[in-house]
Amino acid sequence: MMDSNSLFFQLVQMAVGQRGGLTHAPSDGEWTALLDMAKKHRMVGALYDAAETVVKQFGMKPVPRQLIVWYGTCEKIQERNEQNLEVCDRVVSFFREHGMDGVLLKGLGLALLYDNPKCRLCGDIDYWVYRCVDNDTHQVSSTINDIIRNVLRLANQISHCDHHVCYHHCDFGRMNNIDVEVHWRPSWMYNPITNYRFQRWAREQLPTFQESMELGVVLPSQGFNRVFILLHIYRHLFFEGIGLRQVMDYYYVLRQKCDGQERVEALATIRRLHMGAFTRALMWVLREVFGAPDEMLLCEPNEKDGCFLLNEIMVSGDFGKSDVRLLRRRNETFVHYAARKIVRNFWLFRFGPMEVICTPIWRLWHYWWMVYHKL
Repeated sequence: MMDSNSLFFQLVQMAVGQRGGLTHAPSDGEWTALLDMAKKHRMVGALYDAAETVVKQFGMKPVPRQLIVWYGTCEKIQERNEQNLEVCDRVVSFFREHGMDGVLLKGLGLALLYDNPKCRLCGDIDYWVYRCVDNDTHQVSSTINDIIRNVLRLANQISHCDHHVCYHHCDFGRMNNIDVEVHWRPSWMYNPITNYRFQRWAREQLPTFQESMELGVVLPSQGFNRVFILLHIYRHLFFEGIGLRQVMDYYYVLRQKCDGQERVEALATIRRLHMGAFTRALMWVLREVFGAPDEMLLCEPNEKDGCFLLNEIMVSGDFGKSDVRLLRRRNETFVHYAARKIVRNFWLFRFGPMEVICTPIWRLWHYWWMVYHKL
């Protein structure tokens, strides 16, 4: 029997159009392993068409029982994505009515890059408010403090329950069983120097954003996503772990047309954010797992770091939910749990020494930032 990871990687390559079929017809046990792996990385919808192609490739009759389960899950994903679209429309309309301009991050916007957008599982709604009409002065403002104050005012108006607030966003609530997160910063980095650079760069990119005809909402440019989605993967690697679903998103970002100058600019920004080593490792994962051709890659892959990163990805699953190393143990104090996570991050030292070193400092600063702002 072939290694289940190897067969799964072949299926992933089929899904993104880099392979025509599998090397052999999967056995019943291999079908189960493929479905379990797809669930672990929350890629059931994204891989369904490829799995269906395998059945046709080998003329499998009757259809494997696992594919029936696969199909049912895919139908639920498409129904959820329809709900996501409805909620997105309501969120955008709500903030526009209250004088706030924003952009939809990740999610539905990235789904448009897929060959079959309806099958890409979309989670919550991430809406970045970058400008508002201040409720007190009635003036247009782009300052973070004004945006935070006005977003939280609206959040408290529509719901009197506590809204989890942190450095870059707040949980705005649930609409039709879809979580809505409203950002005043698109993301962050633990290193204060690179974080400052990223926040400034993100603001500079706002003029490149355009409204999507399909969604009726402003979406980031592909130039922004080349850095932002990479940072999203990078940050979650340090915070909780990542799965192949996030890497597939980045594959489709890199598949978009990109000229030489845009590639140079993306790499220059990535290096200023000290993500060069991580990027080289991720390029190896993209080539090994997704079959990405060299012309799609941003830079030369690093096999050694790439192998390490791929192992972390396969152990973690989607956002680290399958990583037993990150589970909070029974009767474990919060301090001990946080200390374990910090120690775990030191294994990632090769991808960002200052990011690792600054993590505990940033967490302490963030606590006092929350206290100071009474959040």
